[in-house]
Amino acid sequence: MERNVVDTVTIPFDENSVVKDVLDSVVYQVSTSLDSCQYENGEQDLKSTNIDFNEPLSPNEQNIILNGSIHSSSPSYYYGINGSSENTTEINVTTNGGTPRQLQQQKLEFNSIEEKDAFLIFRALCKLSMKHLPDEQDPRSHELRSKILSLEMILLVMEHINGQPLPDHHSFVYAIRHFLCVALTQNAVSPTITVFEKALSIIVQLINKWKSHLKKQLEVFFKEILLSILESPSSSFEHKWAVLNALSKIFDDSQSVVDIYVNYDCHMTSANIFEELISHLAKIASSYSSDPSSPTHGQQIAKDREKRMRELALKCLVKALKCLVAWYEDMEIGKEVSIQYPAEEQQQPLQLSTEGSAVDVNQIVQVKQQKSLIESGIDLFAKKPAQGLAFLHSKGFIGTEPEDIAAFFHAEERLDKSVIGDYLGDGDSFNQKVMYSYVDTFDFSGVNIVQALRTLLNKFRLPGEAQKIDRIMEKFASRYCECNPQLKIFASADTAYVLSYSIIMLTTDLHNPQVKRKMLKEEYIRMNRGINGQDDLPDEFLSKIYDDIAANEIKTKPGNLKRPKLNSETATIRQRKMFQNLELESISQVAHSLMEAATFTHVEFTTAKHFEQVQLMFELIWSFCLAAFSIGLQSSEDPAIWRCCLQGFSEGVRVACLFRLTVQREAFVQALTKFTLLTANSSLSEMRPKNVETIKLLIQIGVENGNYLEQCWYDVLKCISQLELVQSISTGNH
Repeated sequence: MERNVVDTVTIPFDENSVVKDVLDSVVYQVSTSLDSCQYENGEQDLKSTNIDFNEPLSPNEQNIILNGSIHSSSPSYYYGINGSSENTTEINVTTNGGTPRQLQQQKLEFNSIEEKDAFLIFRALCKLSMKHLPDEQDPRSHELRSKILSLEMILLVMEHINGQPLPDHHSFVYAIRHFLCVALTQNAVSPTITVFEKALSIIVQLINKWKSHLKKQLEVFFKEILLSILESPSSSFEHKWAVLNALSKIFDDSQSVVDIYVNYDCHMTSANIFEELISHLAKIASSYSSDPSSPTHGQQIAKDREKRMRELALKCLVKALKCLVAWYEDMEIGKEVSIQYPAEEQQQPLQLSTEGSAVDVNQIVQVKQQKSLIESGIDLFAKKPAQGLAFLHSKGFIGTEPEDIAAFFHAEERLDKSVIGDYLGDGDSFNQKVMYSYVDTFDFSGVNIVQALRTLLNKFRLPGEAQKIDRIMEKFASRYCECNPQLKIFASADTAYVLSYSIIMLTTDLHNPQVKRKMLKEEYIRMNRGINGQDDLPDEFLSKIYDDIAANEIKTKPGNLKRPKLNSETATIRQRKMFQNLELESISQVAHSLMEAATFTHVEFTTAKHFEQVQLMFELIWSFCLAAFSIGLQSSEDPAIWRCCLQGFSEGVRVACLFRLTVQREAFVQALTKFTLLTANSSLSEMRPKNVETIKLLIQIGVENGNYLEQCWYDVLKCISQLELVQSISTGNH
């Protein structure tokens, strides 16, 4: 039996330094060959291992490339590793412009045999990390250790590589997209916390070093995994804690944070990743549950965990604001430009720097406004399709012709897939015209009928009503025969229609867990007797259809799925654990499907270079931050919490001053003033250490930001005046 090198390791690192030395040499060999394409002669021990580096593509991987390539609208790439001699330095690459008939075989040439070996080693590690774990795994089990070791090695490889710019077609970029990112959709939702943490650490490395190659992939990680875990009430403390720690590391890099905003929040069809992250962090930081009079041991543990979560979320918010200040200050190093303010302000213009031409802030604002409008229309479409389409038309996003709506359905990935299916299958004459136009946008030439169905149903979910399915299948059959006039196996379009309907029935029968008795192949063949005119379709043809559907269910591309919720108050510990695992599995399936689709789509990544983007980011998040810091400062007597909040106030005022944002500056300063307890309605007897530190901070703000405070000087001077009055009263000099 073939064995893998990681599988043979059954002793942890700390118990056997020899094992660690061997694995470290493997990591060094992989990372140095990718960085400099140079091997050390003494590090050729991998050739004696039993890893099959030249393992050919599995049938599932071959199916992935076929499914992914059909739906790609821009050039994409896939490489297949074929068993070959030791001296081979080429890998087959398939480039695709849209449909399978456009596939062209090319050769991806490595610069050296070392680069090829490094690629194959990295692929093997990714495959090892995807090994399935049993439901009741032993922490010292062979399978779990194998997975953890492979992830640890991948992480060390990613840490060793400098992340220097590589061309998009480089073999290592291919490996990250096609193997590592797909493997992470399984490991980054693992119920085993050690595996989960290793996967998140790798994702952080991808964000910091490889984001320019992974725009769609990183969106899947953020939206489907990190945000899903944060917002789910059933996620465990350990998982949320690990996610917050990962975000804290991401916020250490100001360039990555600004890039996230520019590439997702400012893109019409992408999720608002930065805004959602800050919103969820603020929600966690502001969550305060009532304290029971006599807490049980379990309640005390929950309270301590809640406090730790609040503190870490607050630290993340402070880091986010620090990123804005740091990125702004970094821009001062280069070419200087002036920001002009209205004449009546009479301030000295700020001296800033940019690279390239100045960004039109109004254009970015317009994009954000349009994005907000189209998202409102999409939400309305999910509830009331006709009203949603009318709203989108009134805002100029779509026309009123059936062709316009069909094109919109085809292009807009954020639409509810079930609602699209119901709309297309409706008996209304206009809906049918839209459905005809929609199906006519597909080119089914040269593909078998099962693959054509997969292509069609990748975009929407079939309705549950039989009549609606019937209408869609009838049009599909007509279009399929129209695209394949040379196909002689079908006597007419009616044959394709009946067969298509039977394929849908077969998919439901074989893959619906509620169907206990599955249809046999002989039964499926018998069910389709006499549908080809009065003749039968060949048994071999129907048998292949059955095998295809049995091996690979026809699935709709995942959209905004509503996950079930658990009543955490009444659920037992066992029920909560089972529900957590089911939810993680659901997240993994959606993320895996989206990641496979993203693998075949290349989207340009924009590197943020203009200071105006920081201003827009702050205008987006300041209210979230102000609310979280105010609640924390008011509600907590824990120095770790309120000191963090004061630091957040300081950073918030700094950003507001740098960009002359009057509303935001006054909001932060006035909120801070209330916590000094030096106002007329406050009692000095309530003064606590946090209030004293607030007074110090307010005075410090006056010292550091005095040139930008404008009307806020009134609050600072009033605080100083009240402080002097208090001092006079206390010393009797009044």
